[in-house]
Amino acid sequence: MSCCCTFLVSVAIIVFMSLNSVDAQQVGLDYSYITKSLDKTIYKPGFHFLGFGHSFIIYPTSMQSVEFSNERTADRPPISSRTDDGLGINFKVTYGYVLLEKGLYDLYMKYGEDYKTPCENFAVDVLNDQATKNDASKFFFE
Repeated sequence: MSCCCTFLVSVAIIVFMSLNSVDAQQVGLDYSYITKSLDKTIYKPGFHFLGFGHSFIIYPTSMQSVEFSNERTADRPPISSRTDDGLGINFKVTYGYVLLEKGLYDLYMKYGEDYKTPCENFAVDVLNDQATKNDASKFFFE
């Protein structure tokens, strides 16, 4: 009798550990710790039976913002650059982005779970490049 109870408790624990959830305003990709693989299926908010040894890699579906400024809550400090005519400038930027669900698998395969750092570096590069294409008067007056 105790062997049967132990078996039922073990099965219940495994079933419970196989359930995972995705919160509202999020989507998830199924990652298997056992096979070290990622499923391309996008899971919407709710409870899902993934199986033992699986968990979600979670991504937000709402707009995310990135701030470059001196504020305490900023993601990074202001961007330092130069104009076309060599004037050193520092500028503050805030931008928003939304992740596209269809690209999440590729995003994970390229950057892992830390996709924000390369994206911020890319934004700094683009903004620096654009700043150097304008002379000081055009930069400040337009």
